[in-house]
Amino acid sequence: MHEASLAANVLKIVSRAAAGKESRVRQITVSVGQLAGVMPDALLFAFEALKKQTLLTSATLKLEKEPVTACCEDCGHEYQPQAFPYTCPICQSHVFRITNGEAVTVKRMEIKKGD
Repeated sequence: MHEASLAANVLKIVSRAAAGKESRVRQITVSVGQLAGVMPDALLFAFEALKKQTLLTSATLKLEKEPVTACCEDCGHEYQPQAFPYTCPICQSHVFRITNGEAVTVKRMEIKKGD
């Protein structure tokens, strides 16, 4: 289950970014690309299980879906394909490069002010 590795990495990244303030982190927002091969429920489950072993026990994980974006190699048009095979809506080419939608990224964390 690579979702457990992803959850562990999210916790590590946020712990480093919030060093000394980990217990005040309230919410972590992660962008998950449609082509990242991530099962959202499994990632949330792994996060909940693994955070208990850290100072981030009160943090929640919010997932945002990142759509696939492709760039046509023939005409340069960037578009969000609807289904495979990806077809450029401008020139009908099937030659493309994926520009978004494959990554898992920690986008932000919310920290409670005060103690």
